[in-house]
Amino acid sequence: SFPTRRSSDLCSNEVIFMKSILLSLFLNCLFFSILALLELRIDVYLANLLIILVPSITSAILIIFTSKMKLYLWLNVISNLIFYIIYSKYIMHLDGYLSYIERAQINNSDIEIKISPNMLELSQIIFLFFVYLIPQMIVVFIKHKRGEINARI
Repeated sequence: SFPTRRSSDLCSNEVIFMKSILLSLFLNCLFFSILALLELRIDVYLANLLIILVPSITSAILIIFTSKMKLYLWLNVISNLIFYIIYSKYIMHLDGYLSYIERAQINNSDIEIKISPNMLELSQIIFLFFVYLIPQMIVVFIKHKRGEINARI
């Protein structure tokens, strides 16, 4: 006979999934809102590091608690990219944005670091897509190796 799930187990899994996805959306929206409020008062390099780390870590931690990993993973990656695009459009239209980028560039005899003023270049979006995707996939892979039934992409 096949193992059956009780309806209370299914409801519990649905509630956990909804809580995880809503918490992730809330935390990432809050993060990008705070970053937007800081406007150009935060170092360019620190802002970029936070844009990479915070949504990736938040999503990777919260995927641990859900059983609908495939749906959770894609909703998170897409929502993180949408938050990033909205944030980028806002920041790029601020007065002083170009001078903000120029001040962060380094150009001397030893090293040259140039920053593109276009935060929405296709290469940047593709890079962030994978940065937001890979940590979650690693967690799913670990869960799968530990024998969790739903841990597949």
